[in-house]
Amino acid sequence: MTRAIPLFHQTLETMMRVLGADAPATLITRNNLAHAYRDAGDLDRAIPLLEQTLEDRVRVLGEDAPDTLTTRNNLAHAYQGTGRTGDAVALLRSVVGGRVRVLGPTHRSTADSRVGLSWTLTERGRSLLPGDCAGAWRDAAEAVQTVGPYLADNPGIYGPALAHAYRFAADVLDADGQSEAAAEYRQHALYARAAAAAQRAKGHS
Repeated sequence: MTRAIPLFHQTLETMMRVLGADAPATLITRNNLAHAYRDAGDLDRAIPLLEQTLEDRVRVLGEDAPDTLTTRNNLAHAYQGTGRTGDAVALLRSVVGGRVRVLGPTHRSTADSRVGLSWTLTERGRSLLPGDCAGAWRDAAEAVQTVGPYLADNPGIYGPALAHAYRFAADVLDADGQSEAAAEYRQHALYARAAAAAQRAKGHS
């Protein structure tokens, strides 16, 4: 992908000159260039490109356009890669809400967004331990609530994320001296993991 960066740069310059900065093809090319930088591990260059693409897509396409939501999702994960988990959580909440409105609550992209938000919440919450158990618990509770109600819809997608969220909640409770409650949450994690495994086994049968 690193080899493609000069080509994307050249294509972007051509698109801007011929089609204009707001043309759909120009925005796609800028997004592709940002992806190339991200895949190369150069988030310092990827993030400004994604921020600009998001701003332009909101202005040209609207807040809830599928391409706008995709760019917002990509920017969130880029922020997460640089440790900006608070910014990532805010963006991912917006992505989940937008995809529910546009694609519906059961669409695969909506599910993927919920899973991404849940994992990011646990990452942010873990950074608060051991000093801020209350803050960590808020993130753990939201992580569970983000995916838990949808486990029955698709255990294969939601089960691993829910198990991860429950395990993190148990760690928070342990840090707060609530070992019995922590053990209960670890049982919930085992159930979620078993539900995911059962669906995988059913798919292979």
